[in-house]
Amino acid sequence: VAAAATAAAVVAFRWHRSRKSAEEPADAEEECADDVSVAKARLAGLTHLDLQEAADGSTEAATSEERSNATTPLGLLSPAAAAAKAAALEVGCQILACPWHDALAFFLTSSELSKVSQACTVLREEVTVEVPAKEGSEDALPRRLLLVPALELKIETAEAELRVVSLEHVRILRVWQRMSFNAVVDAVRKSEGRALRNLDKFVCKGCPLHPTDVTEMLVPVLQNTTFLKLLNLEKNQMGDAAVKAICDSGVLAKVDTLNLRFNLVGDEGAKALASCPAAKELRWINLKMNRVRDAGALALGRMLEDPSCNMTLLNLRRQTPGITDRGAIGLAQMLRSNKALEYLRLRRNKVTNKGAMALADAFEDRMQRLCKEMPLWEQVKFELDLEENKVGDEGAAALLRAASAVPERAQLEVLLHCNQVTRESLQLAVATSGEPLDASNPRLFFTSKAEGAL
Repeated sequence: VAAAATAAAVVAFRWHRSRKSAEEPADAEEECADDVSVAKARLAGLTHLDLQEAADGSTEAATSEERSNATTPLGLLSPAAAAAKAAALEVGCQILACPWHDALAFFLTSSELSKVSQACTVLREEVTVEVPAKEGSEDALPRRLLLVPALELKIETAEAELRVVSLEHVRILRVWQRMSFNAVVDAVRKSEGRALRNLDKFVCKGCPLHPTDVTEMLVPVLQNTTFLKLLNLEKNQMGDAAVKAICDSGVLAKVDTLNLRFNLVGDEGAKALASCPAAKELRWINLKMNRVRDAGALALGRMLEDPSCNMTLLNLRRQTPGITDRGAIGLAQMLRSNKALEYLRLRRNKVTNKGAMALADAFEDRMQRLCKEMPLWEQVKFELDLEENKVGDEGAAALLRAASAVPERAQLEVLLHCNQVTRESLQLAVATSGEPLDASNPRLFFTSKAEGAL
């Protein structure tokens, strides 16, 4: 109870403080602290609260009027709750004015939200939704299910949480390990087509996925979902066959970003993605730390040459055994015709001067062309990540030459940390060659760009 109260109070305090007008700076923190104290005191008085109590509606706040309010839409309080909320706001309890379902609830677990729902009538209706009783059920009364926008399921609590959470209103679903995934599959099949239909992001980790699992588990779980901003299947030991099954299943047609990093995807999996029509509609593909070699990189490059491909990010970092100059030259050829790609990440591979020079010529031609073709109010940007490769002074000089020729309106970043060149060695090479180049060009980065900044 204390943990839920503290988390809710902190988030509510921050939200309230951001909403206060500039004319009342002196009293803002004092008033908000009072509101937080009221809420914490109310929550601290609760005993023996658990998920099942919230689901069954076994609280004093569960009045007959609330139970009969089966038609109240999400976000609209019943007359009793609305009156209680107005009275709470009149006495200055601002925590009840916070946007719970669309904001604060994202920061709380289902267990914490169940405790919040016991605080008062208003909060109960803010963080739960009433569902009618199923025909043939022993309980004739409707139930209230928790509104948990960000649901994380682990083996220990998956089945219990799925019984008390409204899957129809889940926006982000994180599933850990296979037993939790199986529980989600069963819950969706019993939902009569309503579960996860508002899902935005699906994350599944630590669950080895084989081709049969794609058709028997992944597809059924997402059958009601119309559009996914993110499908994250990292760390699932997925091989080429599983990727082919995903491409054949039609799931990618409803996905915006596909994350397959930390798996076992090789050239055949990359080729399957490249030949999948739905993959061309993806905005991002993340294949970091897989087994894609030159053949797979070339296939993805050919896909990006298609004018209908709108992908903006391709992440091929840290492949085993690594992409070489052959793959880099193929991707450089793609850049000459592609218009949409903004991020090409080849960090920790085996690209040398030859590949770097090809990429330099290609992005110089590309950036100059796009600056001429695109209106001035549209941004022209490109990031080339070549950190931890085998680029030397010659390749870096070619990249510097190309970066210097790119129009100033373009946003260009070339990452060269931990190669066989430093800014000092590049300065010496430029001075020796006599070229009028500035080795301190800020478009070339010799310090590592952190993962979070990429």
